[in-house]
Amino acid sequence: WRIFAYCLMGTHFHVIVGAEPVQLARAMRRLKGWYAHEVNDRRGRTGPVFDARYDARPLASEAHVGAAVVYVAVNPVRAGLRRHPDEWPFGSHRAHAGLEPRPKWLEPIERLGVFSSRAGYRDAIDAAVARINATRRLAAAR
Repeated sequence: WRIFAYCLMGTHFHVIVGAEPVQLARAMRRLKGWYAHEVNDRRGRTGPVFDARYDARPLASEAHVGAAVVYVAVNPVRAGLRRHPDEWPFGSHRAHAGLEPRPKWLEPIERLGVFSSRAGYRDAIDAAVARINATRRLAAAR
């Protein structure tokens, strides 16, 4: 399986992967088990970290893939945790945006073939952040 984008949040995570359904189920079990082990070791706890079973949805078109990648990246902004994904250290955005080195296990954003360039990716992220901020301003004005 290939990891294209991810974002860890306080109670859940988002990940965009390329995998067959059976392979994905096995991989998600391993990933959630490994992550729970790491978190529990650090916190001196036991048991699951995430309550719910994972939810997998196929991405049927390039537009859907692009929208999903942007959704994952701006999740901390939408949740009110940061003003921009550049500020969130727990996801793939910083690597995709060229702000930090890309881990070897994370596929380059260009491999998706959705964004014309890294600058195109950043433009899509900035536009999404602008839409979130505009929506907030409208809600505050009511």
